[in-house]
Parts: sequence; structure tokens; C-alpha cells
Amino acid sequence: FPFSTKSIPWATFIGPEFFTLSSNKAKSDRIIAKFRMMGGKVAEVPLIRGRFFPKDEDRGILTTEEGRILGAMECFWVEQGCRYATFGNGSVSCFCQVSFRELARLLGWESFGGKDLAHLKRKTINLKVKGYYLELDAIEEFRKAGLRGYGFSLVDGFDLVDKVRHRLEATTVRVRFSDPYSRQLLARRVVSRPKDMLTMRSELAFLMRLYLEPILMSRGVEGKHSIELLNLIEVLKLPAAGWHKFKSRRKTIFAKAVQELHGMKTNDGKTMDVQFDQGLNSNDFMLVARLRDLAAGALRTRAGLDSL
Repeated sequence: FPFSTKSIPWATFIGPEFFTLSSNKAKSDRIIAKFRMMGGKVAEVPLIRGRFFPKDEDRGILTTEEGRILGAMECFWVEQGCRYATFGNGSVSCFCQVSFRELARLLGWESFGGKDLAHLKRKTINLKVKGYYLELDAIEEFRKAGLRGYGFSLVDGFDLVDKVRHRLEATTVRVRFSDPYSRQLLARRVVSRPKDMLTMRSELAFLMRLYLEPILMSRGVEGKHSIELLNLIEVLKLPAAGWHKFKSRRKTIFAKAVQELHGMKTNDGKTMDVQFDQGLNSNDFMLVARLRDLAAGALRTRAGLDSL
């Protein structure tokens, strides 16, 4: 520590597969997620979203809005000195105090009333209620050790205090991050992300940023990353939809997200250049992304992007 108060210390293992679109009607599902194991090996692990164990009741899958709230809570944690507690059983918990009014401000809300407060309460509590289950017996070393699975949430607890100060809403909540999440923060297994990620309006653009930004940062300025849109749909674990089947519709839907994503900056000031190209596969478009240093050359205009 300390982390910079100007950015979000986003836990590296939390990728786009941890969240879904609000249009997803499923309350749980089973996907294949990729995690980097000890030694640097990447393993594919079945991940049940929306349940703490395979036969648990469906609790719902966290949405991108709840992902942005998680990032805002990390900002509060850093601003308050990266506080944490260690318990007798060996578990750890990072914790912070969250003002719902300040949370709304970080999320870019222009107004904040009674209905807004109720909405934020429900969404923050979901970070505790909606869980995940890793099927560890799919990995040989875990299976040999007798480990079958691991159920967890991103947040362990909420202590809510409803109050009014100077006739203004001043409700706060004490947030305790879960043990696995806290361990990632304390070990600095994070990627620094700009706070403007918290105010993103396009749900799809938020998922795309979670996926693209670490890849582009690892490749440096002008390091290109390309992916066909059908493959991107699979990587982002998007819920089934009719537009997935049609080349032109795929481009139209993704173009709306790209309009917000294109031109956004990484934490070190580089600019994201995201556009479409027609690759060798005539049945699909490719998303092509790279980081540009505006000191070295101007970014293509949005008008140029829209004309592709």
C-alpha cells in the first residue's frame, strides 16, 4: 500500500465473466472461465454464477451496474486508508464505510432521492447475496488434493445505518469484502483502472473494457488485439439473443458500445482506439483495438469510426 486515490485497484481475477447484462433473465448459469494459476499457467474452470453450491437456490447473477458499484467501493476503501482485519481462523477482510450519497456521485448520478437510495441499497446488498461456485475438481491438482469446489461472494457483509443529516439523506453502510477478494487486494493482484469506468452508461461497453484493457496494456502502445464478434460474444458470456445470428446486427449492437469505449483513456493516459474491420472470414466483422499515444499522433475521429 497505499494505492493511488486517483484510480480503482481492480482485482485482476475479476473479468467480464463475473457480470452479465441486465437483460439476462437467467438467475444462474454455468460457464467456463479462465483463471491464471500459481506458476502462471492459465486454467479453464467451470464457474457457476448465481449459486454458492451446485444445488443451491438461484440467487441471481451480478450485473454490470453492480460491477461499477464494486469498483466504487474499492475507491472508498483506498481513500480510507486500505483498512483490513485478520481473524483467528486465518481469514482476512478489507472494509470501508460507504455513503450512499457519495456512491451516487462516484457513479455519475446527477440527482439523488428516496427511490435512488432504495435502488442503491438493493444493488449493494446483491454483492453479498449473489454468489459463485468454482468446480475445482475439473483441475487435476485440486482433484488430487480432494478439493471438489469453492463457493464465495465478492462481499461478506453490510452493516447499514439509515440517517438524515441537515435534512439531507446521509445513510451509510459498512462494507466488508470477502476473504478471497480481500486477499487479492492485499497481495496487490490488481490492475489500476481510471475512475471514469464507474460512470460508463453502456453495459456492453463496460464488459468490453474489462476484457480489452488488460490485454492492451500488456501489449503496449500500438500493440493490436483483434477478435471476431462471434468470439467476443462468447468471451463476454453474453446471454442468448437473436442479434447474435446476423452479421450486420452484431456490428450494429457492438457499434453502440464502441462509441462510448473508443477514445477512453487508460490509467497511464493512453487512449483506446477501438474500431471494426473485415477480416478473412466474410461471415463476421472483427473488433480491432489498440492503445495510442496522442503525443505521437491524433486518434481517429468518431466520425471516421462511424463510417466503417
